[in-house]
Amino acid sequence: MALEISTLIFDMDGVIVDTEPIHVEAELLTCNNFGIEAPLSEWENFKGRTAKDIFTYLRDNFGNKEIDVNKLIDYKLKIYYQIAKEKARLIDGAFGFIKKAAEKYELALTTSSLKVLQELMFQKFSLDKFFNIIETGDEIINGKPDPEPYLKTVAKLKIPAETCLVIEDSDNGIISGKKAGCKVAGITTSFERKKLEKAGADYVVDSFQELANILNL
Repeated sequence: MALEISTLIFDMDGVIVDTEPIHVEAELLTCNNFGIEAPLSEWENFKGRTAKDIFTYLRDNFGNKEIDVNKLIDYKLKIYYQIAKEKARLIDGAFGFIKKAAEKYELALTTSSLKVLQELMFQKFSLDKFFNIIETGDEIINGKPDPEPYLKTVAKLKIPAETCLVIEDSDNGIISGKKAGCKVAGITTSFERKKLEKAGADYVVDSFQELANILNL
């Protein structure tokens, strides 16, 4: 596979940085502030989705439909930013893998997070120098599992989708990458192997070391 791939496209939350629990914490606090009473089980389906998608769903199904979704997003953003500055950590092995991969492949990022949050994480962990193309949730109309995020990234890269390997932790992200025509590797940082395989991942790994072995890094 390594010889057929020219570019690695990373998701961010749950793949590079262990921020999924921080997103959930900030979203729950936002819901509490705006009187949205949603069961925690709903968050199982939110990984990989944009804040707009998440809060539109929560507002329409568990809150007051007259609430401005942008107010929910802004409130969550402020909470998340403060928590993430202190609590965010890299996924085990991510930085070393990125450093090695950058010597062999072009690297791109496709995240559902807003640009301000992507920039926070990249500054905190000194990641800017590794990534040539970045696509954030601000630029997306139809978020994952729609193929739009990865289609836009591939268009920016100006290469065939089949020469890209997407690295994702969620079923929504895997479906998005596959629909865009990319190969996809799922990493079991957020979901169990069976769910990632069911979503259509070409490869499922439990660690970056395992993925490095597949790519001969």
